[in-house]
Amino acid sequence: MKILIYAFLIFKIDTVAIVFTSDILSQFGEGKATFINPNFPPPLGGALSFESFLKEERSKYKNLLLFDTGNLTGGYIALENPNIDEVVFFCKKMKYNAICPGVREFIGGVDKFKCYLDKGLTFISSNIIGIEGVLKYKIFEKNGIKIGVFGLTTQYMPLYSLPWNVSGLKIIDEIETAKKMVKILKDKGVDIIICLSNISYDREKILAREVEGIDVILGGFEGYGLREPYIDYYTHTILLRVYDNFSNVGEILLFYDTDSKVLTGFKYYSITLFSEQFPY
Repeated sequence: MKILIYAFLIFKIDTVAIVFTSDILSQFGEGKATFINPNFPPPLGGALSFESFLKEERSKYKNLLLFDTGNLTGGYIALENPNIDEVVFFCKKMKYNAICPGVREFIGGVDKFKCYLDKGLTFISSNIIGIEGVLKYKIFEKNGIKIGVFGLTTQYMPLYSLPWNVSGLKIIDEIETAKKMVKILKDKGVDIIICLSNISYDREKILAREVEGIDVILGGFEGYGLREPYIDYYTHTILLRVYDNFSNVGEILLFYDTDSKVLTGFKYYSITLFSEQFPY
């Protein structure tokens, strides 16, 4: 323990804390962890337990960043539309720094999606063309460390949505966009590059291999999570994913050497939102 403390003092290592959610699908209420025990499922606290968890983490890490990687919105493509006010209330209360739009965000069409922008939510998607107000990237500075964040929405969105829901949109190639964004962010002198992805696990693994320079991919799309990080052995990009329906959130602590300007390591926590663990 003393050795670890001395190392942090000698090398001036700072910690950047990032919490992320994905594929919530507007499931903000309480739930049951049937994936643990279908007969006697432990209770899940939803947004209320998440709020308790965030309060605790923000008390420990003043520089904490909060992201969502898409499909935060509920509803079905051909059935009911999302409750925009409910989503906006949740995001503002939790103080999200940025959200990557997924297929579900366009259930009500482009005009409905623009309501999120009008109500002050920050969306980042580097490969969507045709919507004013969606950012290509954003740079956050924490303790002198510059964190560059860009987003990718699945280029196959037209296959998952009704044609009129995405009318007027152009979604360009994910890999080529990512290469351009890494160059832009590096040219702007960022220290850490984060990708908010809503393109699917399989394509995120391709992204991690094909695009050098991404430090962390926070994944989403189909709601499949990972309890342990996937790390590409060639690029060393860290890929993280959480489970859907607000059962699970992720937190990564990045350790950054401010003298050498390199990441020295990380710790990842896959957190199930048990109401007993995070009471409200």
